[in-house]
Amino acid sequence: MFFKSFTFSMAVALAAMSSAAVAQTYDCTFNDGHRRNVIPSQVVVELAADGQSAQVIDSVSHHHKIAPVAAKFVKNTNKRLRVRWSLKDVISSSGQKATLNFSLTHQKGNGKAFLNMDIPGYGNTESGNGRCALRK
Repeated sequence: MFFKSFTFSMAVALAAMSSAAVAQTYDCTFNDGHRRNVIPSQVVVELAADGQSAQVIDSVSHHHKIAPVAAKFVKNTNKRLRVRWSLKDVISSSGQKATLNFSLTHQKGNGKAFLNMDIPGYGNTESGNGRCALRK
């Protein structure tokens, strides 16, 4: 139920935030590679028509009611999509505030994806594997 609600909410948010023509939207799902379960289970990347910029929303930002964010880096080729974004001032369940830096790499040929999350100042990096699909 959460997944369907989350997907619908993300689709509405992404549609509402973008007034420019959209070239492609990728729906990605991830499995956390570690026991902490901090990697977002879902990420939606909406590329602008020029393929050089994107908006991103993930299950972490959705949970914390953070609006979709502009990607800091986008590289979109025929073989691979790479996107980086940050969520600032995310408050953990223990009350700590942190910035979360994400890096997503999607291999278009086989659909595989890799997500890396870095939390500056905390000395740990988390990662997860998953799949991305182009929304039709």
